[in-house]
Amino acid sequence: MGYGYMVDPHSSDHLVTNSETMMSNLSNSTVPLSWICDIIPAVRFLSDGFPSTVYRHTARQNAKMNGFVIDVPFSFFKKQVKNGSNRSSFVSDLLSLLNTADTQLSTKNEKTIKTTAEILYAEGSVTTVASLTSFMLAMIKFPAVQRRAQAEIDAVVGTDRLPGFHDREPSAIC
Repeated sequence: MGYGYMVDPHSSDHLVTNSETMMSNLSNSTVPLSWICDIIPAVRFLSDGFPSTVYRHTARQNAKMNGFVIDVPFSFFKKQVKNGSNRSSFVSDLLSLLNTADTQLSTKNEKTIKTTAEILYAEGSVTTVASLTSFMLAMIKFPAVQRRAQAEIDAVVGTDRLPGFHDREPSAIC
């Protein structure tokens, strides 16, 4: 969606893995009082050699990963544009609006596009996780509803296969 990049669902993709690592790093680093400098602010003024300043190394590693996650997909996209193999996407639409034959994309605009595309990916994954978690919670909390839904799915589809889009018409749940 952001870059028109297609992920192979049957193998590990380094762009997806790195984005997920970045999101995990962000989640871990924003836990309240998880760093010594949150508890004792004066630690910020100690030099890097002190054992209590390990948070700086972690912050530098996280910043490096953030830069990688923001820059690499954009570079990959630019190569696709040169080859003529890019797909329609958020980034391609923005670039077509900002680029004309006589103007070059400014550094500020490029950085804004790269960052916005990564935010689009991050928010999409968070929304998906939140939706699936909410669904699982609802099914656990209301087992009678789960049984009723399963009975309806079984009546329409049967028990020997998974439902598909062609099964939507006769179903009242969808």
